[in-house]
Amino acid sequence: MTSQYPNLFLAGAPKCGTTSLYDWLAQHPEIFGSKVKEPIFFRGGLTMAGDLPEADYLSFYDEWDGTGYALDGSTHYFYNPTAPANIKAASPDAKIIIALRNPADAVHSMYHQLSFTGAENLPSLEASLAAEERRAASIAPKRKGIPENLIYSKVYGYQENISRFLETFGESNVRLVLLDDLKDRPVECLRELYQWLGIDPEFAERTELAVKNGAKVPRSRFLLDLAFYPPAWLGKFTKPLFGASTRRKVREMLKKVSTAKAKNPPLNADTRALLLSRFRGDVEWVENFLGRDLTHWKPVPAERPADAARPARALQYETTDG
Repeated sequence: MTSQYPNLFLAGAPKCGTTSLYDWLAQHPEIFGSKVKEPIFFRGGLTMAGDLPEADYLSFYDEWDGTGYALDGSTHYFYNPTAPANIKAASPDAKIIIALRNPADAVHSMYHQLSFTGAENLPSLEASLAAEERRAASIAPKRKGIPENLIYSKVYGYQENISRFLETFGESNVRLVLLDDLKDRPVECLRELYQWLGIDPEFAERTELAVKNGAKVPRSRFLLDLAFYPPAWLGKFTKPLFGASTRRKVREMLKKVSTAKAKNPPLNADTRALLLSRFRGDVEWVENFLGRDLTHWKPVPAERPADAARPARALQYETTDG
């Protein structure tokens, strides 16, 4: 039993495989994973309704014996400007893991996730992207969701968001993981993470690698809204009777019975090109930081018309300079 803050944070980014990664990490005997993946305790800096009392947050880790690591998987910390400093103040020696994917695919997945939860009310991703500037200028509390979630350019501003964690915790305490690698070589990725954390790396071979949190659609919008956004009167009635953990279990049960698995529609080619162009600077920053070639995360160069060929000398210069 402990009342300590967690010391390992899977701090984002949203829709980058974090639900699966959280489950995999929590299987390790030296990592305690709360049943509540995203408590979002360090929420200052986000426009959220209500607060999570410290006692409720720490209660999620009551069964941690204080050895090894306790894991908080709140992905909203990634783009919250105050989260790194607040985490550092509470847990000075914390380790930070950040999962990333092609930002165009992440935005596409995030839009459909927010549409599923009811937080996104525009009929298309294109309409939502067009509304970003207006939404950013009028951030205000809302009953459904965190309004900052809808500013996709900020949520997936990799350079700015990752830099905050690096400046706060130092490069040796921050680890970036790519969803590409989690898909292609999950055991090796886990082994590398465990080595970095200083715990038994061989457990990676024994991890059950189930994939979690795929696309979903509502079966019942009423029940889903009740699970995600319970009305204030219901909270006043249930809080004196049930603890935070019990209330969350009921909400999770409601989510399960009111949803069905689905597959997101493909991302429009023009919208993909727009997003790849918009996030190119962030992708290049990640490339430089990791020393990885992420060409497949970038816009595809336009093909030159055959009659627009340049002299051989110029082509040779471009090839060697590129």
